[in-house]
Amino acid sequence: MRPATGPEAYFRQGHDKIAEAAVLVTRYGNSVVRLLAHHGFNSDISVVDEAEAQGIWEVCPDCKYRGVPKSVANHRKKADH
Repeated sequence: MRPATGPEAYFRQGHDKIAEAAVLVTRYGNSVVRLLAHHGFNSDISVVDEAEAQGIWEVCPDCKYRGVPKSVANHRKKADH
């Protein structure tokens, strides 16, 4: 077993998604809406806007695609802008 050096080191590849699915079904009835509501998000308070406000996500200046900086960089290369 690998030593735990951070949260990501806890799982074997793909097993984090299994745990995520188990939490979603056992705690939130398999509803992302319930998960978001539990954490204070709703149709007026956007989790995506919060991620941007915290500087975790960014916006593509050409088309408004949103995501983590690496994802936006990949998007910009693929979209040729």
